[in-house]
Amino acid sequence: GRHALQPAERRDHRAQDQTRRPARLILRSAYQSPRPAQWLADKAAIAAVELPYTVGGAPGTDDLFGLFEVTLSRLLQAAP
Repeated sequence: GRHALQPAERRDHRAQDQTRRPARLILRSAYQSPRPAQWLADKAAIAAVELPYTVGGAPGTDDLFGLFEVTLSRLLQAAP
């Protein structure tokens, strides 16, 4: 069977994996705690970005077009 990693081991494994397959951003939904994403972003030296999760979930997302606009804007602003 597969070895199950404990939560701290999983976090460390993800940070180490960054050297082999580098991510450019850490994405999270507004309803998620920012702490885990920020921890990983700090360890990997990349940006953590909060994305709106639904229409009306953030300022400017009053309709589907606004949701896409805000999402793309946040991604493009944070992209290296």
